[in-house]
Amino acid sequence: MDLEALGRVRLIGIDAPESSMNRRASGPEEVRLGLEAKAFLARLLQGKRVWVELDVQERDRYRRVLAYLYLEDPQGDWLHRGRRFKQVNLEMVRAGWAEVYTVPPNVRYAELYLQAAREARARGVGMWK
Repeated sequence: MDLEALGRVRLIGIDAPESSMNRRASGPEEVRLGLEAKAFLARLLQGKRVWVELDVQERDRYRRVLAYLYLEDPQGDWLHRGRRFKQVNLEMVRAGWAEVYTVPPNVRYAELYLQAAREARARGVGMWK
């Protein structure tokens, strides 16, 4: 699926640092980390076909699509119709570029993200360097 066709997408279950100085950003260090997280996500998605999974709510109060995104990957954790996929949301947490941000009722993978976040912090990757 073409992400542009969806409009603005909010990755369910995760929160990355702010990539621009705004009222939510804690300062220049957060913005630097946010830009690195944004670059990691761009590299992950660049030129790839994306599959979308929704949870209980389809959109947030800002009308963004709430989604879990998947990329086909032979090493992926998810098997669907004989093909393997990796979940983008989970990869952001595993790489240390996002924290867990659970907003009920969209909690399908919350425990998986919590475990991945603990492992990323323990390994000192991404923003945990």
